Amino acid sequence: WGFTPPPPFKKPPSLKGGVFRRKMKSDDPEQWIAIGWVRRVLYSMIYEERTDDIGPYLHLITFWKSTKEEQKKYEEIVK
Repeated sequence: WGFTPPPPFKKPPSLKGGVFRRKMKSDDPEQWIAIGWVRRVLYSMIYEERTDDIGPYLHLITFWKSTKEEQKKYEEIVK
């Protein structure tokens, strides 16, 4: 496929205003979903909290523009 995944983030993407965060799975490592606004667009991301020799960091699994259904659920939760 020729795809090389990006390196893990040392700093998460900036999700602004009313970020909703929830555990996705409890396996090792745990995965989390965060939903929040980036430049007036609602995005969702799944990430893992990891630690290496330097310290803790967030490893991005996937990041996408939230669907209308996800936006509706987000609005119900953060109200």
